[in-house]
Amino acid sequence: MFETKELENKQDFEKFLYLMLSDYNQNSESWENNTLESFLNAMVSWLKDAEGYYENIEEPEVLTHPSWRLFADMLIAARIYE
Repeated sequence: MFETKELENKQDFEKFLYLMLSDYNQNSESWENNTLESFLNAMVSWLKDAEGYYENIEEPEVLTHPSWRLFADMLIAARIYE
């Protein structure tokens, strides 16, 4: 659905946000965390576990150099993360 590896700049991130918003508007029932509170809690939980995620996909450098991609990954994960 979303390919965050391709995000390189602010404009890419803006497009990504529009895609997320469109997905929410069309598929909010598929979002596990569809309230602001649950979404933010999921974001915090995912960020605590992000090191393991990036190690598993063999891209640990994503956390050492925060980027538009990292923020996008957090948002995507927060949709469904428990």
